[in-house]
Amino acid sequence: LKAIPLEADLPWDIVNIGLKKTYLKEELKAAEEARYTPSCQDKECFSCHSCYWPEYKQRGTEFNGHMVAAKLEIKASGLEEPVRYRAFYQKAGPARFISHNDLLNQLERAFRRAGLKLAFSHGFHPKMLISYGPALPLGMTAKAEVLEFKSLEILSLEPFLSRINSALPEGLRFFGLKDCPDDCPSLFQDIQIMVYSLDLTDPAVRPLEYLTEKLAPENLSELLSRYQNKVKVKLDSEKDRVWFFIDFEPQKPIRIQDVVETWLGLKNSVYALTREFLIFRNGQNSKDPS
Repeated sequence: LKAIPLEADLPWDIVNIGLKKTYLKEELKAAEEARYTPSCQDKECFSCHSCYWPEYKQRGTEFNGHMVAAKLEIKASGLEEPVRYRAFYQKAGPARFISHNDLLNQLERAFRRAGLKLAFSHGFHPKMLISYGPALPLGMTAKAEVLEFKSLEILSLEPFLSRINSALPEGLRFFGLKDCPDDCPSLFQDIQIMVYSLDLTDPAVRPLEYLTEKLAPENLSELLSRYQNKVKVKLDSEKDRVWFFIDFEPQKPIRIQDVVETWLGLKNSVYALTREFLIFRNGQNSKDPS
């Protein structure tokens, strides 16, 4: 391969990377001469245009291009700070077979497709400022999940639902939105109890008579003792369901599959289980976000 002249037009010149070509030529020459280029944080601006310096004149000790870009985005939105929201959604049907990591990708892409202006983190790898609730086992239905995000625009319920749901695959649907005050704890700190139900009509579940026997006080005491009273069980024979109320501890989470296997001996209970809703420390829950 022969050398390409520095003045030659290159196929990728049509891509605007934010740097002037003259600056790159100067940097190449400096590199060939082993000359060091100081950081803009320490010296005067070199006008490389990789940041928003021409539009942002007041430089502080924490200055860098990504932080400036984030501040300019907030300024352009007309807000002093990004607005913090909690959004509530369902994961059912074919969507319950989406893994947790793929779910995060699906939701972030949906926010982009919907044209929602979310705030991003600072640094060299900016990410959407979204916090997610506890991960769901693959194959489990969820009726009232929650996530938290920071927005660069004021949102209202109906327009938000219309925009985001039009960008989601089958089985994923948002149904609620509420703003979080400044004193609202983080999502993981705020969740207190996870509520699950076991469908007794599922072919994998034992007959009702067997469950009634298991719900006897003498049989339940062993289960409660094993999980240090962090699990509560309730039989709803009219709706053919068993309800589980599990204390949420991020550092030592209790898996509902393990509870069902320990108590009933069911090893493949995920498809018969549903995460009904989450209860927050203030007594509110995710199925009624008003």
